[in-house]
Amino acid sequence: MFAYNQPLVSPADFDNAMFFAIPVTVYQQNEVIDYGGVIEKHTEHAVLINGNFYFKDLCQFKVRRVSMSK
Repeated sequence: MFAYNQPLVSPADFDNAMFFAIPVTVYQQNEVIDYGGVIEKHTEHAVLINGNFYFKDLCQFKVRRVSMSK
């Protein structure tokens, strides 16, 4: 489903990463700003990870590792 370092782009990508508890890293201008974790919630404009909101239009979200635990 997901590969290491794969960017999340579509709403379905975010839904699947959240459902399967896939940890993601948050980047801004190609630099890591947060090693992130599991997506708790997302809207059209923002993603909630570990209690912090990140704007989709300012950040990139990439798969940190693939877990097959679910």
